[in-house]
Amino acid sequence: MSAVSFAAAFVVSASIWLFAVQLTGHHEPWDGIWPIYHLWLFGGTLLAVLVQPRRPWWALLGTYVGQVVSLLLQGPDYPTWVALLVILLLSTWQAVLGASAGYLIGWVVPWRRFC
Repeated sequence: MSAVSFAAAFVVSASIWLFAVQLTGHHEPWDGIWPIYHLWLFGGTLLAVLVQPRRPWWALLGTYVGQVVSLLLQGPDYPTWVALLVILLLSTWQAVLGASAGYLIGWVVPWRRFC
């Protein structure tokens, strides 16, 4: 189940970057309408954590890796890789909040306690 949690978070976070222009109208999703990028990462990570609430770090790792891989696939549009990776790491606070919410929901809702 941890692999499913990682994969779900990976796909959600990569898709916001790969389809940023279609979803937000900008090459960088955080430049679009304010809540889209933040809610996308929050909601995607929350749902991924609900798959495996006892191991939320898998979803967090999937969220971060998904964003990095999608940026690498986009090519030379991003010349300052070190700065971008640091910014990307700092911008995943939404995923941390989503993972925390998913973790709490996973422990409160009885049907997820056996995971």
